[in-house]
Amino acid sequence: MASRVDVNHWSYRYPLNEGWAVDDLSLNVAAGEKVLLTGRSGWGKSTLLQGITGILGDAEDGGEMRGTITIDGVPALKARGRVGMIMQDPESQVIFARVMDNATFGAENLGVNRSEIIQRCDSALATVDLDPAHGIEPARLAQRLSGGQTQRLSVASIMAMRPDVIVCDEPTANLDPDGIERVVSSILDAATQTGATLIVVDHNIGQWLPHMDRHVALGEPIELEEYAGQYAPATEEGTSAALIADNLCFGYEGEQISYPFSHTFNSGTITALTGVNGAGKTTLSLTLAGLLPELSGAVRASDTVRGLADSAEPSQWNTKELAARIQYVFQNPEHQFVTSSVRDEMMSALRISHSEASTEELGQIAKERLDYYDLLEQVDHNPYSLSGGQKRRLTVACAIEAKPQIMIVDEPTYGQDPQTWLALVRMFAQLRDSGTCIITVTHDRAFIDALGASEVVIEANPDSYENKQLRNESQSAVVASLNPVTRLFAGLFVGLPLIFSLDIVSSSTALVLSLIAIFALGFTPRTVLRYTWPILIGAAGAFISVAIYNKDHNVMLAAATAIRVLAMGVPAVTLVMRMDPTDLADAFVQKLKMSDRFVYAALAGFRLLPLLQEDMESIHQARRIRGIQSQSKIQKYKNDALNILILAIRRSTTLAIVMQARAFGAPYKRTNVRISRMHTRDVIAFVISILIPVIGLIAAYYTGMLNLFGKFV
Repeated sequence: MASRVDVNHWSYRYPLNEGWAVDDLSLNVAAGEKVLLTGRSGWGKSTLLQGITGILGDAEDGGEMRGTITIDGVPALKARGRVGMIMQDPESQVIFARVMDNATFGAENLGVNRSEIIQRCDSALATVDLDPAHGIEPARLAQRLSGGQTQRLSVASIMAMRPDVIVCDEPTANLDPDGIERVVSSILDAATQTGATLIVVDHNIGQWLPHMDRHVALGEPIELEEYAGQYAPATEEGTSAALIADNLCFGYEGEQISYPFSHTFNSGTITALTGVNGAGKTTLSLTLAGLLPELSGAVRASDTVRGLADSAEPSQWNTKELAARIQYVFQNPEHQFVTSSVRDEMMSALRISHSEASTEELGQIAKERLDYYDLLEQVDHNPYSLSGGQKRRLTVACAIEAKPQIMIVDEPTYGQDPQTWLALVRMFAQLRDSGTCIITVTHDRAFIDALGASEVVIEANPDSYENKQLRNESQSAVVASLNPVTRLFAGLFVGLPLIFSLDIVSSSTALVLSLIAIFALGFTPRTVLRYTWPILIGAAGAFISVAIYNKDHNVMLAAATAIRVLAMGVPAVTLVMRMDPTDLADAFVQKLKMSDRFVYAALAGFRLLPLLQEDMESIHQARRIRGIQSQSKIQKYKNDALNILILAIRRSTTLAIVMQARAFGAPYKRTNVRISRMHTRDVIAFVISILIPVIGLIAAYYTGMLNLFGKFV
């Protein structure tokens, strides 16, 4: 059922911010209406959508709000779950590992009947082409989806909630043309099938306008089609090679992503790397910039670009050599920030191109350049506090002002309104005409056409799109079928009684029985060794420590200690390894009656760990490309800790917004689609886990070797 949205003289100011993100806005959207909302970058459109969703912090959270936002007359803060939100970054909206788990999450939080949730999700996933008929199994890893597929998964999750209002914040950002078309179609289908009111914020006006009832433009609209070819180069004669890729294979951790790549990039030209999401364009661009090593083949700079550098390969240059020749703009602007103010970000870039200037001179130049990039009002702001479009404009501006010979930019026009988009086009045209070699990863066809850029399509390698299932299950089918709580506590029970014994017989007997059970269950010695080698090292360390530091240098006691470490650790690790975290969370909630809010929030946070590892790698790359070297390891660790803390907070905040937009924490009794069950085999596993150490203790007793707390029994 559609609902009316009324925004009456609404203003919002974030905690610790002096200015208002949105100031005195009024907007009325009729029930069932489809509205496209556009406006200047930094105007507060994302803030407005979060306000409509009811997930902005109020006075208790430090935010300040004036005016009202109501959903059918109900304050938005009290209408949680009635508004579904789709955000601009597909990856940030993946809460759980499996496709189906993400689709069901919102409806589960609303307490919808389990069978109804399953029916809704099957229908929603079919609507957005993420069902088995389209090669996507419910258990597939969400991280294996392309950007467009991940965004459509968010749409399916919202559809399953059956909200009264759907709001979308730049849902087509950074998607390839096919991805944009399918996401737009999916959102429109979702609005039609649910009957919801639809409010969309997107700079991709042409895709939405024919389908919307109303377009609310905050500022003067610009028709981007008018600029096709207007800033194309007059001629490309006389250009010389700047960067050469020769049979280049690229990827991560030795895994090749796309086909071998060869191309010559010339000075004074713009080359657009295009292709479907997931084809490897970003990885290729990082390799061209010298920030990732080549798997094979070569990337070489021309003699002119190379200059006095010892090597022609950018990956072999030191930080200063690289920053003076190549600048790279990351897809996520926050990875690139190295200071705490917009002014200092610009000054950091100017130090590369104005190495002889004093700090005062750099400060003055920085203000002039920020004014040129329409960022002077934010000169004293922390760069993390800027809007998405402003962050992108700042990172591009800093790269330009470093005056590189080669500039590589990943999605330069992301989040830009028409006015700032046009300003960026002019900047790139001037940079190209000054002789800079520009390489850009982009899906923005208007940007390519306006600049007359040459286009290189990166073909996707089908082998990199493996339909891998989430259940990276235990090697043993029996262990995989056990309830996660059983696996966890059985592993503890095996070793717990051995804590009290110090003899070699009880620990040896328990270890032998455990290994017999482990191998009988189907584990191979190689698998056990691969996962338990740290325990082997720990056991060896325990043996050496006891043998050396025990006053009697008792080798038997040292051996007993080492074997006890193995008897306690090996079965525990073997039982829990490759356990599915989502299944474990379900078991905690349903079997141990733990708080679902605590458990699922922790599970969602656990998913951030590999992302933070990627963030750290990007931070190191950014510091290298911006010419920043830490004077000491201590300073490096300090900078790393600060940067990763900031990004962790940012990611956690975004994750919290996504979860709240899926009605997490709403006042409903949560439904569990995944049922955590116990079977007879779980009871048998518990019994065996208790019998093994008990048999070991009995064997020690009857051999006269039982040693409890240092006393023979």
